[in-house]
Amino acid sequence: MAVCYTVGMTADEVRAVRARLGLTQRELAARLGCDRVTVARWETQRRALTGPAARLLRLLAERPELLPLLRK
Repeated sequence: MAVCYTVGMTADEVRAVRARLGLTQRELAARLGCDRVTVARWETQRRALTGPAARLLRLLAERPELLPLLRK
């Protein structure tokens, strides 16, 4: 049986990726399908960014050309 561990992201990493993508908190939230308040909490470390959302944001950090594939 394979075990998959998801590595979370720090608040600084989330802010850096969002800035690199040129998105506001509201725009990033719309692309990820969550609320702006959630993004704000990730960026202030009041809520941990883990699981699929962390994986997706890491993918976008490495491949920003994929951003247009996510609905606004």
